[in-house]
Amino acid sequence: MNRWKFVNETPKHPDAHGNEPGPASQSRGPTGLEWKSRTARVFPQINLSQNETAFLVEAPIPGVNPTDLNVQVDGNLLTISGRRSAAQPGQTAWHRHERRTGRFSRMFELPGMVDATAIRAEIRDGILHLLLPRAATEQPRQVEVRIG
Repeated sequence: MNRWKFVNETPKHPDAHGNEPGPASQSRGPTGLEWKSRTARVFPQINLSQNETAFLVEAPIPGVNPTDLNVQVDGNLLTISGRRSAAQPGQTAWHRHERRTGRFSRMFELPGMVDATAIRAEIRDGILHLLLPRAATEQPRQVEVRIG
C-alpha cells in the first residue's frame, strides 16, 4: 500500500560532506529536492479528490495503451497497473533516455467504500480519469424529523 510515509526512507549513508544523518535531519522529513526525487520515480502520479457522491482520480499515463492498462477496485483498495512500451525507432541511437518504460503498479487505500458496479474510467489527452461513486452507506443522507 502506498501511504506517503517516508519515515524509513531517510538515507543511512553520509551526505556529500561526510556527515551521518542525525536525529534532527531524520525528524524534519524530506526536503523539496528529496521530495521531487522520490515522487519522480513514482508512476503514475495521481490526484485523488472527492465530492459528496464520488471519489475522483486523475493519473497522467502518456504512452500507455488502454489495452495494457488495468484498473481494479477491491473494497476500498484501488490498483492501477499496466505496461508502458518503449518506442523503438529503427536503428536510431539514444542520446538521452529519461522516460521510464515497462510494467508499473500502484495501490491506494481510498478514504471510503465505492460502488464497484458504477465505476467509470476514460482516457482524455493522456490522462486517466476515474469516477468512483461512493457506496450508498458512505454517502451523506438527509434524515426526516417527524413531529409528534
